[in-house]
Amino acid sequence: MKIKLFSQILFALIVLSIHNVSHAAPQALSATMEFQPIDLIDDAGEEVKNATLIFQNKSYSIQFDGLSVGGAKGVQVTLTAEVYDLNNINAFADKYVNELSQDNSDVASTDSLWIYSKQGVRINLHTNNPELSLASGGESVSVGFGKAP
Repeated sequence: MKIKLFSQILFALIVLSIHNVSHAAPQALSATMEFQPIDLIDDAGEEVKNATLIFQNKSYSIQFDGLSVGGAKGVQVTLTAEVYDLNNINAFADKYVNELSQDNSDVASTDSLWIYSKQGVRINLHTNNPELSLASGGESVSVGFGKAP
């Protein structure tokens, strides 16, 4: 139990230190992400599962676990994302946390969400509608290669 708590705290400190250093330096746009439109068929929102990463003129299928979008039932949402500080495609698949992952109980999700990996990669996700919201579920968002079912 103590080891798990220690590793979670250490991971959060690494991500926060990367976040603090990265905001001091200019951001280096490395890639973009494209998503299929998502139909919100339920008031509880929908999971964001798949995207296409465009990195160095190549396309990669990407899957998410722990990312959702919410808003009014019956609305279609379009997501976009920019990826910063990705120098090697192998550094992309990782667990990402948002900057408020330590205590986000009093913070509402928004139409824009930054998530950070321990390798220094940052993703800025946006919806096409400020009435919709993005949220990371739990402590992290897992990002990997391939398509989610």
